[in-house]
Amino acid sequence: MQLSYLTINHEKIQEQVAALQITYDDTVDKLHKMNKARHDLETKLTDEIERNRSLQDIVRLKEESIIKRQ
Repeated sequence: MQLSYLTINHEKIQEQVAALQITYDDTVDKLHKMNKARHDLETKLTDEIERNRSLQDIVRLKEESIIKRQ
């Protein structure tokens, strides 16, 4: 009686472990995808910030040139 209970309990725990492993693997996969997407967005944002700084420098230089002409 005790052995059959332990066998059934062991099988149930093995099923739970298998289900948790699937959930874990899925979560890890989603986390990797989210981190890649975040990294890509951060890279795009950094590029855009640099582009805006360059454009601001150009505008500032043109404004200074216009002021000097007056």
